[in-house]
Amino acid sequence: MKENGKSMTENQSSRETTMDRKGKRGTHIIVSVALVIVGSIIMGTLMASKSRLEKIDPSVPVPMVRVMKVSTGPQAITIRGEGTVNPLREINLVPQVGGKIVRISPALVNGGSFTKGHVLLAIDPVDYDLAVTLAQAQVKDAESNLKIIQQVALIAQEEWRAHYSDTSHVVEEPPPLVAKKPQREAAQARLEASRADLEKTLLNRERAVLKAPFDGRVSKKYVDGGQKSLLV
Repeated sequence: MKENGKSMTENQSSRETTMDRKGKRGTHIIVSVALVIVGSIIMGTLMASKSRLEKIDPSVPVPMVRVMKVSTGPQAITIRGEGTVNPLREINLVPQVGGKIVRISPALVNGGSFTKGHVLLAIDPVDYDLAVTLAQAQVKDAESNLKIIQQVALIAQEEWRAHYSDTSHVVEEPPPLVAKKPQREAAQARLEASRADLEKTLLNRERAVLKAPFDGRVSKKYVDGGQKSLLV
């Protein structure tokens, strides 16, 4: 009897536990459904009360710039470095005429610098001045000789025309020998040769002064004052 009573009690307790569990599950379901319904109502209310957003085109940002006045032109840039410097041009300056050197520029030393047209040295000009004077005298003499021959030729032509004007022959130009044509041509040639010789002596006189053909620097000097002109 005790065992049956105990079994009945356990069955009853089991049924009560199962009912409690079902009751709690139903409560949970009801609460969950209620929460979903309330959330939906709140969401709908919020959506209905929300103001409508208007589409706004964003403005294009203005770039930030700085303006400055620029002047163009050659600019000198200083670059410091080390290396070997080679000259653009390197020549040996040699006087074109000979003679005794009477003046040397202070810049004419090893490493000295000079500018274009600078007088590097001067040769004694006395001989060249005398040659110029002699050449000028020869030109004067040749000019005088040409004028004399031209006057003689003119007189000979007038005499020839006067002699043949009284005859029945037609007066023509006198022959070349009568007109002194060979003499006049020879005198003219001597005058031109004398003028050419004068130009040469003037050029030699100018070459007695050695000038720098460009800006540069002296690498070596092989000449000194008082000696004959050599290599510079």
